[in-house]
Amino acid sequence: MKKKTVGLLLGCLMAVLSVIVFPGRTAYAADYSSLQEGDIVEFGSYPQKLVTDTDLISNLNSVFKNWRSYPYYSKNTASDAKKHPSAKDTSMMKYSDFSYGGKKYRAVSISKYRPYDTTDPADGEGMGTYGNQASQGYTKGTYYFEYQPIRWIVVNKAQGLLVTEKILDSQPFNAYYYSAEAAFNETQARSHVNNDTSASDYYYSTVRYWLNGVDTYYSNYANFSFIGTAFSTDAQKDAVYTTSFDVVGYDNKTRIAVDRVFLLDKATVNSVISSTGNDFYPTETTDYARAQGVAKTNITWRLRDRYGMSSTYFVKDGQVDESVAGDTNGYITATFVGIRPAIRTNLNSDLVTKTFQIRVNASDSGAPVISWALQGASANYRVYRCSAKADKNNESSWTFLTGLGPGVSSYTDTTAQIGNGYYYRVVMIRNNQATLSNNVGFDYRVPAPTLTNCAPDAETGFLRVSWNRSAGAYKYYVERRIANGGTWSRVFTCSDDQSAEYEYLDRSTLAGNEYEYRVQATSGTYTEYDSEWSNVKKAKCVPGRPTGMTFSDNTDGMPRVSWTPASVNLCVGYRVRYAAVGSSTWTELFTTSTTAVLTEAVPGTVYNIRVTACMSRTDKSYDSAEVAGKKRCVYAPGFTKTPQDTVTFVGQSDFTITVESTGEGLKYEWYVLRLSNREAGYVLEHTCTDGKWSFTPTAADDGMKFYVVATDKFGRYATPQPAMLMVLSQPTAVRVNVGDEAPFKVTTKYPSYIASYQWQSRKDANSAWSNSGQPGAKTATLKVATTAGLHGWQFRCVVKDKNGNTAVSKPATLKLAPKITKQPKSVYAAPGTKAQFTVAATGKAPLKYQWQSRKNSSAEWTNSGQQGAKTATLKVNATAGLNGWQFRCVVTDANGQNWGSSPATLFTKLGILKQPTNTTASAGSTAKFTVEAYGKATLKYQWQSRKNSSATWTNSAQPGAKTATLSVNTTKGLNGWQFRCVVTDGDGNPLPSKEATLTVK
Repeated sequence: MKKKTVGLLLGCLMAVLSVIVFPGRTAYAADYSSLQEGDIVEFGSYPQKLVTDTDLISNLNSVFKNWRSYPYYSKNTASDAKKHPSAKDTSMMKYSDFSYGGKKYRAVSISKYRPYDTTDPADGEGMGTYGNQASQGYTKGTYYFEYQPIRWIVVNKAQGLLVTEKILDSQPFNAYYYSAEAAFNETQARSHVNNDTSASDYYYSTVRYWLNGVDTYYSNYANFSFIGTAFSTDAQKDAVYTTSFDVVGYDNKTRIAVDRVFLLDKATVNSVISSTGNDFYPTETTDYARAQGVAKTNITWRLRDRYGMSSTYFVKDGQVDESVAGDTNGYITATFVGIRPAIRTNLNSDLVTKTFQIRVNASDSGAPVISWALQGASANYRVYRCSAKADKNNESSWTFLTGLGPGVSSYTDTTAQIGNGYYYRVVMIRNNQATLSNNVGFDYRVPAPTLTNCAPDAETGFLRVSWNRSAGAYKYYVERRIANGGTWSRVFTCSDDQSAEYEYLDRSTLAGNEYEYRVQATSGTYTEYDSEWSNVKKAKCVPGRPTGMTFSDNTDGMPRVSWTPASVNLCVGYRVRYAAVGSSTWTELFTTSTTAVLTEAVPGTVYNIRVTACMSRTDKSYDSAEVAGKKRCVYAPGFTKTPQDTVTFVGQSDFTITVESTGEGLKYEWYVLRLSNREAGYVLEHTCTDGKWSFTPTAADDGMKFYVVATDKFGRYATPQPAMLMVLSQPTAVRVNVGDEAPFKVTTKYPSYIASYQWQSRKDANSAWSNSGQPGAKTATLKVATTAGLHGWQFRCVVKDKNGNTAVSKPATLKLAPKITKQPKSVYAAPGTKAQFTVAATGKAPLKYQWQSRKNSSAEWTNSGQQGAKTATLKVNATAGLNGWQFRCVVTDANGQNWGSSPATLFTKLGILKQPTNTTASAGSTAKFTVEAYGKATLKYQWQSRKNSSATWTNSAQPGAKTATLSVNTTKGLNGWQFRCVVTDGDGNPLPSKEATLTVK
């Protein structure tokens, strides 16, 4: 291609323009012949830009999505050195492509973090490691990416060889460490059958299958293969040539790959580096690539060349890394290395955009902003402008605005004038050659004004419209229509005098109608540069406001209010509202005159009064602005301080309720209604002349309602609304073991009236109170975690009700007794031995011990005299008579507080105290045999009998056979029979008594 020099640029602009149009297509700035290596072309699209606009994200969240899981490989469980991922993980990330608002988006939902290496577990399970996603801000959740055109760099014009300008995605070279043919046969991969290839052979690599979307593994996920995503139509896919190239495997065998999409080899990259003397075309990552795990810094991208059995070459900082061995960037299962797909195509195809185009948009101030995509690191730019009224095909119509150096991709034309139209174009100069952009028109319209207000005028009711100034405006047109469908008509025109704000009072509106308004700013020359219409506001025209409100007293003492009608009225009457000062409850009346009496006013009460003119008794939206004032109903005493809901404690001796009122010779009568005597109604409880009622509240007063009647010397009276008294219980002293939780609480039947609780504590009666930090300190129940040092501390509760009244409880004392940390256990001992009982306790030292004993659970405890009775261990001389006795220890601390242990029982070894004896009885009488035994309760008895000493014992069925006394009904046949009792203790140990013989006469 013949070079053009910068010096010849302006003289050749028309020549350049003559070759920029393709029939039937948008005009471009360069045709195929003007392309050279390093130029940018656009072809296909791919998810690239992260959506950050919160409103758009909210809308995208509501779009239906057909979620699909991408089958990432992760986790190594192989036991030998030929490790490889053992399983697909379809829960790692999910994807959904959809369209919204004419644009295509991809949603990515991250459930697990992609590991640095496919042989590591996902999400850091086990010994695995996390990838780059979270460190770059892509934590678990859902993200949206906008599809954008793919920009390709022309690597070899003659071959039509292109590589992406940016890293678009992240993929391992091979999802397997060993046996690259695993993509065809997973079973074979796991069993390591195919040992003649390696995972670094590009022919069998999973990245090759992902780029072309053709193998078994990726065919189910064709939407996520590169070719299926980047080229959405068959025409686009067909425009990508199939390319064949040799792939030499680890086994030194040559295989021929025939692909549409591929990775560059290092020979191609080094050739470009050698011919340009620079790094290979610099790159950056897209937002989407970083969400897949590509590092934002230290950017590397893969080549297809094999380095060893487990490594491939890659490009780092624009150079091929020739020492890739051991470098994790070259490791074939690494997931964070970038992918720059390469293709071959017809650069003269209509599907390929072979130009750089400019866009012209309005800035925030409305000025034109010309922008374009950067066309290479060495490109310079010149910006030209032509008036829309001039002949843009005449070079003399174009004005040079500015020259811009490399790396600049926009220019704001601050010299453009509002109310004019322009054409813009940019000339790109690179390597002494000029390329012309497309022409883009821009109408510098007057900015639209903003309606700031549309409301009835307070005095007249006519509608007043105001708006902000539009820079560059010549005039303003105000249009009006009946709201919701009327026809717009111009009602006002004014010139721009550079005021900050303009307004218009529309005196042609009629009360009872609703109108809409809009404003337009004009340029004064060409209507095509007039502004857009402003926002629309609407309002209702209402009657004028009444004036001159005056007050007087009616003959019955009620307040009377009068007013003067507005000069512009058109109303059917007046709406009068009044409410006691401080109240939100309004009483309303309607009148057709200009006077009203507040017939429901309460004597002594001050009222806010409002009057409006109205068009309807029911529709208040057409009421005029109001006139307002205040008036007291003065014909009776009036309260200036009324009773209010109040909180107190039981037994608060200084409790007083106070009211204040105006009037002469006042007497106050207090009435109460107690819950315990509702049927009696309100009962007079107290009479005074100072408005104060003092009494000591009781628990029965909780929930009591009360009100007061004030009567002046003329017999006129006033009464406010009833109020309620909340009476809380006093906290009581608590005695617990050291270390246990000590609860202090106050209660009321009406907790919803309480605004706050605050527990306080002090060391003793002479110390100052301070707010407690114990659990529940701001609730009705304080839970004190006790230590020995808190014995004797006092606690009280400060309570506030919703009216701001405060009540303080009486102090309650915490008493701490020793805590038995080890209870004595029951002992089983033989008579004549020592039985030992031990207790352990905590508390304020020194601790004192006193062992006590009792015969059984119903007997009284008495201090023991046994050995060690005043120590932690008691030693008891076990005897048969002590069987079943109970022992406990009373522990006393240095504060004099004591605590008794649980009782423990002494069981002596099973024995017979009294053996059954021989018995003589007459036939037909009852013979009795008795045994007396001791041992661990509960003892069981079983009498047995036999005919003589050589016979076998059998259980008796005679009366009392299971008790200590057996009753035998004698017969002649029982003469000489023997009887004995088998006694069994609580542990199941049996002991037979001696035999006794029955003689029957």
